[in-house]
Amino acid sequence: MKIVLLKDKLFEKNDNFKVGKIRINAFQGYLQITEKEKDFVVSRAQKLWKTVLKSSGMDYFEGLIRFDFVPEFEKVPKIKDSVIDVGRLSIKGLYEINTHSPEGLACDALYRKCFPSLRGYTPKASKKLANHLSKAYRDEIVMVRGENSAKKSWGDIFIKALRNYGADVYSEAPEEVMRRKPNLLWRWGDIDFKKEFNEYEDYFQRWLIDQDDMKIINTIPASRKVDVANKKLIARKDDFILNGAGSLKKALRLPKDEYVLKPLRGASGKGIVFGELENRSRWIDEVKEAYNRGDYGLFKKIMLPEIKVNGLSITMDFLPAFYAHGEDLTYLYSLVRLEPWKSYFSRKTINVAQGGGYGGTVKVVKRG
Repeated sequence: MKIVLLKDKLFEKNDNFKVGKIRINAFQGYLQITEKEKDFVVSRAQKLWKTVLKSSGMDYFEGLIRFDFVPEFEKVPKIKDSVIDVGRLSIKGLYEINTHSPEGLACDALYRKCFPSLRGYTPKASKKLANHLSKAYRDEIVMVRGENSAKKSWGDIFIKALRNYGADVYSEAPEEVMRRKPNLLWRWGDIDFKKEFNEYEDYFQRWLIDQDDMKIINTIPASRKVDVANKKLIARKDDFILNGAGSLKKALRLPKDEYVLKPLRGASGKGIVFGELENRSRWIDEVKEAYNRGDYGLFKKIMLPEIKVNGLSITMDFLPAFYAHGEDLTYLYSLVRLEPWKSYFSRKTINVAQGGGYGGTVKVVKRG
């Protein structure tokens, strides 16, 4: 992978590039991988997806999905003429498979509008998806956006970008969707009937689940246990799911500094607790509270890589996006969240909703 710097200043902010009131750090450059690196990532994602879909309990899933990978690189960065070669891209771990919201795509559409000088260097994520939607569906696609998300402000520019590239997509309010019952619905938002994570009100969530005759992209599961995005499906041998009386005792004996407490179906970094940031007493209370709430797990901490660029340490994740038709994945684009190491290290998360930075989509070339 190579990091290409386009300006002396690595990051800029724009009053219009924000989530709610939080302005987002925008990387002033782009990232580049080879076809071989892309093929490696696609192969890894496809293998994971088949396992997760089979284990999820869902008969079929269709829609936009994103793998939140933790990357690692094989060598110390080498800099030449504003190009930083960080070595071959590999994958260290996976935070989650995101099927709930296309916020990464929406973020990219806003990023291109707010920083026009960067547009010509990387793939247009909206165009990639629009082309796929136009080929896959004949009906108009109605997106119903979550009612409780700060990110819903991104929706208009995202829908406009898709339409500009030929996709027959537009948005409607939940009440209008219930009245009209469109043939093809695309949901934006999470569902678990818990107020801390919901994007829709309960009445609309329950209505959606009952619509057997409506085709829904990014299907809403009837049960929290039947969901390809459930983090228990990607748990490794060192991870620990809180389920059963014996599990709480075992969980409390784990070394807290090495673990992160996560909701199995959370989003946007909500509900995550890092053991190293809590004293022992508070950590025990957090684990007990999570156990009582249900659907939580303790996951072995995996840190993003630290990369030194022009005297500044930065970090990034790697988020390839696909369109799923059952087990089959069609690669669309990859994007990265990228920000100064210092802010990431203090917060431990890179989610833009909590102040993380955005690095744009990734350019793919034949050779490095």
